Amino acid sequence: MYILQSNLNIAIVAMTENKTIVLDNNTVVYRPEFDWDSKIQGHVLSSMFYGYISSQLFGGWLSAKIGGKKMFGIGIGVPALLTLITPWCARRSVYLLLTIRIKEGVFEGVTTPCISALWSKWAPPLERTMLTTLAFSGCYVGTLVSLPASAYLATVFGWPSIFYLFGSVSLVWFVIWWIFVAESPAEDPRILKEELDYIQNTLVKVDCKRNIRNPWKRIFTSKPVLAIVVAQFTYDWGFYMLFIELPTFMKDILKFDMGQSGILSSLPYLAMAVMLPLSGQVADWFRKKKCYTTTQIRKSLTCGSFVTNAALMLAATFSTSSTLTVVCLVLAGGLGVWSWSGFGGKTCPSWMFWKKRRYVLAIMAFFGLFNLYTLQSNLSIAIVVMTENKTIVLDDNSVVYRPEFDWDSKIQGHVLSSVFYGFTSSQLFGGWLSAKIGGKKMFGIGIGVPALLTLMTPWCAKRSVYLLLTIRIIEGVFEGVTYPCIYAMWSKWSPPLERTMLATLAFSGCYVGILVSMTASAYLATVLGWPSIFYFFGGVGLVWFVIWWIFVAESPAEDPRILKEELEYIRNSLRNVDAKRNIRHPWKRIFTSMPVLAIVVAQLTYDWGFYFLLTELPKFMKDKLNYDLDKTGVLSSLPYLVMAIMLPFSGQVADWFRKKKFFTTTQVRKSLTCGAFVMNAVLMLVAAFSTSSTLTVVYLVLAGGLGVCAWSGFGVNHLDIAPQHASVIMGVSNSVGTLAGIFGPVVVGYIVTAQRKLTNADDNLDNKVGNLICLDCSYDYTEDRFVIGMIHVRKTLDINPYVLSTIPSTFSVNYQHFHIIPCRICDERTRLTTTAPAVLKRFEGI
Repeated sequence: MYILQSNLNIAIVAMTENKTIVLDNNTVVYRPEFDWDSKIQGHVLSSMFYGYISSQLFGGWLSAKIGGKKMFGIGIGVPALLTLITPWCARRSVYLLLTIRIKEGVFEGVTTPCISALWSKWAPPLERTMLTTLAFSGCYVGTLVSLPASAYLATVFGWPSIFYLFGSVSLVWFVIWWIFVAESPAEDPRILKEELDYIQNTLVKVDCKRNIRNPWKRIFTSKPVLAIVVAQFTYDWGFYMLFIELPTFMKDILKFDMGQSGILSSLPYLAMAVMLPLSGQVADWFRKKKCYTTTQIRKSLTCGSFVTNAALMLAATFSTSSTLTVVCLVLAGGLGVWSWSGFGGKTCPSWMFWKKRRYVLAIMAFFGLFNLYTLQSNLSIAIVVMTENKTIVLDDNSVVYRPEFDWDSKIQGHVLSSVFYGFTSSQLFGGWLSAKIGGKKMFGIGIGVPALLTLMTPWCAKRSVYLLLTIRIIEGVFEGVTYPCIYAMWSKWSPPLERTMLATLAFSGCYVGILVSMTASAYLATVLGWPSIFYFFGGVGLVWFVIWWIFVAESPAEDPRILKEELEYIRNSLRNVDAKRNIRHPWKRIFTSMPVLAIVVAQLTYDWGFYFLLTELPKFMKDKLNYDLDKTGVLSSLPYLVMAIMLPFSGQVADWFRKKKFFTTTQVRKSLTCGAFVMNAVLMLVAAFSTSSTLTVVYLVLAGGLGVCAWSGFGVNHLDIAPQHASVIMGVSNSVGTLAGIFGPVVVGYIVTAQRKLTNADDNLDNKVGNLICLDCSYDYTEDRFVIGMIHVRKTLDINPYVLSTIPSTFSVNYQHFHIIPCRICDERTRLTTTAPAVLKRFEGI
């Protein structure tokens, strides 16, 4: 439904922007395809809601009378059909477009009451908040998908393709809904008897067939109902302002292009999709623990989220940075949606994950790996600031304009990869040690000590690059034990059918850590200076270390807080594991095992791409895609945001296939690993040849998100093939995989240095290779003198040296991209006698 509502928000930007248009009489004009002023655009964007508001009450009454399934399906199916004819209507008349959008709204208006009617028959009272918030998060995921996809479709295929695609997708959904969904559990032919009995027993007071009489007077005079109405209106005011106007605001005010507007406009809805289910879980946990009453929880969540949302929206209004404006709007959306678990909630589920100690371990491991990767990746942003040209006041008060650290690409490559020199050296030792003395202590030390060393990093960097290399290598040595140690923990804590879910939940902390590190590091470096990056993340790492040391136990049997039921469940599922016996590792069989070798190769393959992104993406964003530091931090973090979402999801999918016995464990692991690698490779290659900076970012984000699904294949396979030896097998595979982190940045550094030497060697024309093209040209400089030279046009994402019309005409830009070189030989066959003089004339005086 929300893709049908939101697609016009991007389409109208393309429909009303100036462009070259060929009229019916072959006249070429430069104007918008639809010359609508802001008032008309406002009516077009809001027309959907004219109908939407008119049918809400009728939809609630009708769904209570005849059931929600049919009305919900029709409420999306008919608008999907109308969406397909929207381009035709828009080109005929704006009034016809307004009419069809109003009709769409009328049908869509019944959906929210209808889904509530369905939940009244399907949702047990203690699961209602979880189920409803999960369903309603589809609103934000729909908007999240719609905005960037619409921007891409409008750019590549034209704005009508937006309506054709999303209309068709919705019609496919309508068919599936109509066939597979039942009105009530009793009418579902596919439901299991156990589930049917459970739902019916929890809803004993609900008679779906009785004639329902609604007390209209009491409803309209009820103060609680009035409070809900006011809260809903307050929330929707902010939501629909973002929903309708954000893409236009991004393009017209913040000056982002179409592709960037689509991606950035979708980020608030990504935050909403993540935060809405989380807020439901938090609300229900507080109720179950009886910390607060239901009324207190509802009021606190509603009012608290409204105040936070308002403050962030005001901050965005007065922000002088486009990046900070986007961040404020994203946070406003993500935190504002918590109010849905206040005024939008009902009663609550019993998903008390805090009492399940294996989930506590997963969450603590999540934040441990979060800290591990913030400590590893913070230098990737910091080094951009440390090596960029800036005004520096020396000790003698002289002012110079140069980098604070004048390191070439080779040195930068070694600095970035130095942590991996130590990281790979301790993997195997960490696996052996964790199997001997336990994983808890080693995992904690493996993050606590690097956090302490991170606090010293600025001091070391200012003293000597070799001291910086040394401290980063030492950090890597301690960090190297973490992966084998967490596998040793899972071998004692995770039931076999929960391994993928628990492990991938924990490992998603790696990508959330990078996501936060990239974004926060860019902000810290800009506002407080690059040393603040290390002070902040080092401090956070030490706080985590203290909490881990106090609250986590080595095994279920040693945990004083574990419930007896959970302890017995874990023991019974791991009955063949004796944690106390002396484990002897069959080293020869490990190193000659084909399954182990396959895991090692898969780990190296994945890590090669991962560490390339981790260490080089911020510099690539800044140096090649020409984003400023704020945008570099945000955009560099997007692949890890998608990874953090996709990794737990892929783990759930893998475990579901195994539980349902659709595939064997081997088939699931192989399919996820190979499929993810193929998609990752294809998208990385496409990004390499992309001519659009926005599309390059999109491809890299998708490459990271889909590639990480391989972790639900090879990443937990250690526990499948040998759970008692999983820590040492992980040590072996991760040691080899970390070689990618060592050699990747160094290789890039040498390639970049070699390329710069070639592009700067003006006296050696025969060595011009790669992204340069030479245009031979002659120019009649004076009446009696001929100047022969070469213009070297550097290919960028915006400049194609083969198309002269793409060459910018301003002197400052030209000086950056071109230079004239005296040429000893002029080849008459390749001389550009007509266009070259016009180009060369721009360079008089260089």
